[in-house]
Amino acid sequence: MAQSRESALEVSGKGPVRLRVMQLTATTGSVEIQVDYSQAPVPMLCYDADYCDVVQGRPDIVLVFGKLKAGTVELRTKIEITFSRDYFYNQLWRSTRELQGSVEKMVREERLTPIKGPLETEKVQSLRSNNVFMAVLGGEAVLDFYYISPGDIHYARTKQKRDIALDPVVRVVVSVHLLWEFLNKCKPFGEGLKGRFTEEQ
Repeated sequence: MAQSRESALEVSGKGPVRLRVMQLTATTGSVEIQVDYSQAPVPMLCYDADYCDVVQGRPDIVLVFGKLKAGTVELRTKIEITFSRDYFYNQLWRSTRELQGSVEKMVREERLTPIKGPLETEKVQSLRSNNVFMAVLGGEAVLDFYYISPGDIHYARTKQKRDIALDPVVRVVVSVHLLWEFLNKCKPFGEGLKGRFTEEQ
């Protein structure tokens, strides 16, 4: 790979998404996406969850959040948020390593009672995301899910547009204990994908 053949395209529109395209050769390249979540729109859909799971979908990884009927293990409703494996590892998993350590200290020995096989519900909403921002305050946590369109990335790479939209998908509000449970359920998938995707240095 000759150094002289490398070039970089910086795309910085008015929104929270910044794109850096490295053209390595005439046919290959890499894309670096940076998101300033302080400028991100707040998702209008807000979901209060007290149940979570992480499962392997057919091609992707599915994040499940649910609301139980009070005092039961029966789900009232649930949402399923699909992440591709590369975005799950490079965006969700890698960006939460420090957060998980902090949450671990907050919950200490106090854990939620495990729920095995909650009764299913027909009230399910399926969504897709490739970016998430997480924050904790006291005993509460928020997960804001967003989607960046491959179409916007394509037009930015080909210099046809500068602004890349960060589409708000859903805000999930949970207790810090449920966030700890969620991150631990992500762990087998994150560690299993570690060898598949090359980490940026």
